[in-house]
Amino acid sequence: MASISKRTGRSWKVSVEPGELERISALKGRGLASQALQALQAGPQRLDRTFSDQRDAEGLAAHYRSLGIEGVTVRRRSTLAWQVRIRIIGAPSLTETFPNKAMAEQWAREREGEIAKRSFVDYREAERKSLADLLLQYDRDKRGRRPKDDPDRVRLPPLTTTRSNRSTTSTGLGVR
Repeated sequence: MASISKRTGRSWKVSVEPGELERISALKGRGLASQALQALQAGPQRLDRTFSDQRDAEGLAAHYRSLGIEGVTVRRRSTLAWQVRIRIIGAPSLTETFPNKAMAEQWAREREGEIAKRSFVDYREAERKSLADLLLQYDRDKRGRRPKDDPDRVRLPPLTTTRSNRSTTSTGLGVR
C-alpha cells in the first residue's frame, strides 16, 4: 500500500541585489571596493547561496557587508512537498516526491495498478547505467565464462575498447 506524507523544509537564502555591481564599481576609491568587485566579478547571482541554518546565512551576509556589498538580503524559505512510499511484498520499494498532493496520489494509483497487473517495469537500474556499462557487463558475464578457444569468443572481437577516454564498440561508434 502507498503511504503519502507531507514533507516540509526550511532553508535560508542569502541573495545580492543585481544593482550592487554598478554601485561597488562607483566606490573604487575605497580599499574594500576592490575586494567587493572581485566577489561580484562573476555576477551577483553567483553569490546567492542557500543554507539550512540561519546562523550560517547571517554569517555569509555579514561577510558580504564587510566587503562593502550593502544589497544583501537573508530570507527564510519554506518548502512543502508530498512524498509517496509504496511497499508491496514481491515488488521493489518505490519512493517519489511531488510538489502537490494530487500528483502524488495519481502517481501512487498508477504504480500500484501496474504492480497489481504485473506490468510494472523498474527502470531505476537502467537509468544508472550507460550502454558501455551494459556491454562491458555482457562481455564479462556471458563471454567471460567461455573457454579461450570457443568459436564465439574467438570469432567476435571484444565488444568494448577504451580509446582516448571514450568507450567505443567494435563498429567504432562512440558510446558514453
